Amino acid sequence: WHSLGYTDQFVRHLGIYAKGNIGKFHYRMGYKEAGRNGFDANMSDSTHLTYNGVNVKNKAGQTVGTKVMDGYFWYNILDDEADKLPFFQGSYLGSKKVLNIGAGFFAHPNGAYNGASREHVNVQHFAADIFMDMPLGNKGSLTAYASYIHFDYGPNWVGKWAGTGSNLYFHAGYYFKQLKVMPYIVLNRGIYEGNGEMQRNTTDAIDVGANYFINGHHAKLTLEYHAIQPAGNRDSKGNFPGDVSQIRFQAAVFL
Repeated sequence: WHSLGYTDQFVRHLGIYAKGNIGKFHYRMGYKEAGRNGFDANMSDSTHLTYNGVNVKNKAGQTVGTKVMDGYFWYNILDDEADKLPFFQGSYLGSKKVLNIGAGFFAHPNGAYNGASREHVNVQHFAADIFMDMPLGNKGSLTAYASYIHFDYGPNWVGKWAGTGSNLYFHAGYYFKQLKVMPYIVLNRGIYEGNGEMQRNTTDAIDVGANYFINGHHAKLTLEYHAIQPAGNRDSKGNFPGDVSQIRFQAAVFL
């Protein structure tokens, strides 16, 4: 989501893509065109940076910031994960023993533009993660995932989805095989430079819910409580106006 609406069209780019594996080591890499119509380019009031470098010519009158490069690499310590689709399955419901470590990057040279200095700024991110999906006897399985992401859009930039700084993410769930139910919890914290002077200077989110697998991943129901507390200042009543709490219900069918 770090580039959603800035360089892409609904998480899609036009470019070339390569993937493969050497034994248990897997790789994915892409070289793509940057979108020119980002709808959230100017989200930060505390900086002159905007994430629209591709739309602003440099001092020599040249168009820059037109290319995006990214990659993700992981190693399967135990069973292999399928990589036919761009997305991972998330849980094998006890059918595999999976333990993976991975790392990825996103690079957009000259992607942002500083209106004060009239110079382009490189956008670059790095992440590392670990994933475990393990059967526990015949009664169920444990799924857990954790990641660390370092975002760099330029000094003090903060957008709707992320900002220059760090993001910590964790989720875990336990699948009860006989009940076909998986309760889970998700924790997320964003620590961004541009929010450092605010009364609440981190963005925190929590999800607590349960999946009911009618037919594995082909048909399932999800009920979830979602809450997010974005960085910000208190209003005249002493509240943080950006706080959101929701109850969400989802039905998913995969054919």
